[in-house]
Amino acid sequence: MTQPKILIFDAIPNIPLGREIHDALPCPNIYINATQLKQTSFYPIKRSIKKICHSFKDDTKYFCYPKASASITKTLMHHTPNVVLVIGFFYPYINRDQLLPLQKKLNFKLFLLDTDTANRMESYQKLIHFVKNDLSAYDHIFSFSKGIMNFLCNLGIKNIDFFPYGAKVIPAKNKTETNDVIFVGNPDIRRVACLESIKQHNITVYGRRWSRYKPLVSAELWQKIQTKDIWGAPLYDLLRQSKIIVNINTGVWCALETGVNLRVFEALSLNRFLLTEYCEELHDLFEVGKEIETFRNQKELNEKISYYLQHEDERQKIAEKGYQKFLTCYTWEKRSQSLLHHIGELSC
Repeated sequence: MTQPKILIFDAIPNIPLGREIHDALPCPNIYINATQLKQTSFYPIKRSIKKICHSFKDDTKYFCYPKASASITKTLMHHTPNVVLVIGFFYPYINRDQLLPLQKKLNFKLFLLDTDTANRMESYQKLIHFVKNDLSAYDHIFSFSKGIMNFLCNLGIKNIDFFPYGAKVIPAKNKTETNDVIFVGNPDIRRVACLESIKQHNITVYGRRWSRYKPLVSAELWQKIQTKDIWGAPLYDLLRQSKIIVNINTGVWCALETGVNLRVFEALSLNRFLLTEYCEELHDLFEVGKEIETFRNQKELNEKISYYLQHEDERQKIAEKGYQKFLTCYTWEKRSQSLLHHIGELSC
């Protein structure tokens, strides 16, 4: 395939990942925000009725009633892509049985860029549905995590490759470091425990859903939490103003110590010092201790924050080396060229 016509179907448009890939791809492509598609007529009513009927038949399986099947069909028929790249989930919008005949008719290849949305499947029913129905529809899957990739391979999903994230190049600005430590992300029990262990520092926390965990959060830490999402330019400004960016793994897969998430690349793109939770995959991408720094437990997290706050030269040296590695390997311009190369090979 020499000239792919790519349609990007972005099911998680609240983060800029899909739009940044769209902007960086060195070939014409169409960007579709899934949340802006017209929903099925009377969708909430129809979904409620079908869910009730489903509960009488088999309430052990995850229920999903696609919300935009007609809109997706119309969009694909209009644009006639030969490659569809899905970011996030497809099944809330169109089911597999509707999608596959359409794929055959239009003769397009279907790819998934696996994101850490899979990490957040707290329901085993939803995970089983995702694996059995959604993943089996794709011609190929690109995963940011070797641990998740191996997990899915053991379930018989072999058409999957490791594909690390990237980030956009952010124009340099004067650094005014108003925050000692910043953490941005939604809560879980592990994250609450980690942040409680460093609450004595000048730390700022941003993230949606923290209110759900308020009974488990101390009054001292709660005063430092902003319960809202932050993405794009406001996020970059916030990270740029911080001496240390802390990254804590999350989700179902945390026991695998897997996944170099998007925050790692965002931090490096800003020439900021990153202190991230350890996982083996980091060694495949960076020189640990020279380009990024890691922690393995709460004690080490606290000790390294204290150390690097007091040793600015070392902190800035690591940040600069991480930034140079980012520019060399992990800008979205470079990652999208790699993605396009893989898509071309797999589409032949």
